[in-house]
Amino acid sequence: MKIMKQKIKTQQKKSMFTKWGIVLFLMSFFLFTLNTSTFGGIITGDPINSERNWGYIKMMNTDMEYLLNIPDYNDIIIAIVDTGIDYTHEAFADVRWWVNENETLNGLDDDGNGYIDDGLIGGGYDFGYMDNDPMPILNGHGTNMAGVMVAKNIVADPERKLSKQGGIFQNAIIMNLKWQHEISMNAIFGGEAKAIRYAVDNGARVINCSFNESSTDFIAALEYAITNNVIVVASVGNSGTYKETGDHYPSTYEGVIGIGAVTEEADISILSNYGPDVDFMMYSQFVSTLGPGDTYSTTTGTSISTAQMSALIGRLLSYDPSMTRDDVYALLAAHSIPIDHEDTGHGRIDYKGLVQSLMDINTTYVDTTINEEPAVLEIIEASHSGGFNRTTLRSLYYKDQRYFMNLEIE
Repeated sequence: MKIMKQKIKTQQKKSMFTKWGIVLFLMSFFLFTLNTSTFGGIITGDPINSERNWGYIKMMNTDMEYLLNIPDYNDIIIAIVDTGIDYTHEAFADVRWWVNENETLNGLDDDGNGYIDDGLIGGGYDFGYMDNDPMPILNGHGTNMAGVMVAKNIVADPERKLSKQGGIFQNAIIMNLKWQHEISMNAIFGGEAKAIRYAVDNGARVINCSFNESSTDFIAALEYAITNNVIVVASVGNSGTYKETGDHYPSTYEGVIGIGAVTEEADISILSNYGPDVDFMMYSQFVSTLGPGDTYSTTTGTSISTAQMSALIGRLLSYDPSMTRDDVYALLAAHSIPIDHEDTGHGRIDYKGLVQSLMDINTTYVDTTINEEPAVLEIIEASHSGGFNRTTLRSLYYKDQRYFMNLEIE
C-alpha cells in the first residue's frame, strides 16, 4: 500500500479530529516505508533511504502540487506535436487519448479530411510517414512530453529511486501528432504545419511545440492557430545563448508563448536560451518522466519546461474554458516571480498565488507526535463555488525535515 495520492474515505459526519486521527495512524504506520515519489516531474515524496533529498528542490519547494487544487471541470484537448508518443506505455493505461468520432477503421477517409483512419490509433496521426499510427520508432522525445502532462501514478524503476510518477493534468485529452520521419529525422512532408492545422481543426485548445521550424507553411499554420484562439506553447531552445527576435521559431512568433528553463535554485538553466521572445520560465533539470517501451527517465531542457506549461494552461482552461489566450497570459503574468537574469520574461510561476487567485485555499498546522517525537502536519483545504472541495495532507515536519506527502483525504 502506498500513501502517495492514496484517497482515504471517511464519513462526512466525522469530525476533523477523527479525520486527522486517520491520517496520523497512516503516517505512523508508513513513515519509514515510503519511497521517493514524483509529481509532474518534481520530486514530492519521502527522501528516507533515497539518493535524492529535499535539498535537490530548493527553488520549487514542490509548490507545483498546488495545481491539483484547480478543478478540472471541462474536457480540454492538448495536442502534442512531436516525435510521437508511445501510447502503449504502462503509465498511459488510463490516459484519455483523443478519438476522431467521424472515422471508422476501414481503410477509408470517412470524414473527407484527407487522412485515412486518422484519430483511431494512439490519439492522432503520423505526419512523418503519413499513416494513422503515431507510435515513435526511435525517438522518445514525445513520450517524455506526455509523461510530464498525463502519466498515471504507478510503480517505476526502483534503480532510479522514483516509486511513483504523475502528470500535472492527468484528465487532459491528448492528441498525439507525430511529425518526424525517423529515418531522415526531418518533417519531409511538411508534417509540423499539417499537424498544427489538424490540431486546430479537431478541437485542440493547447498545442505543445518543442522544436525549431520556420518554413512559410509552418508560419502560416501558427497564424491559423492563433487566429482561432488556440494557445501555442513553444520552447525557446537549448543553446544557452541570447536570441534576438526572429532567431528561434515557433517561440519567436507573435502570440506564441515562449518557455525558458530554470534550475531548482531559480537560476536560469545553463541550457536555456534567453531574449525578448521568452515569456515564462519553468523548471527543467532532471525532471522525471517516461520513455518508450515502459521505461522511465529524467530529462533536462526547455522542452520539458514547455510540456509543464502546456499542462498548466490546459488545467486552467479546464477550470474556465471561456478564457482566451490573452486571459491566460495575463493570469500567469500576474502570478509570476522574476528571476535574477536578463531577458527571461515574467520569470517563474508562483503556483500557490495563482491557485489562491482562483479559489479559497486555507492552511492548517496540526501538532502531533510520531514515535514519541514532535511533528507537525500541514493541511491544505481548497474549495470553489462550483462545488469543488479538496483536503490534502500537504507535508509533514519531522526531525528538522519536511516531507511532502500530497495525501488527499475524502
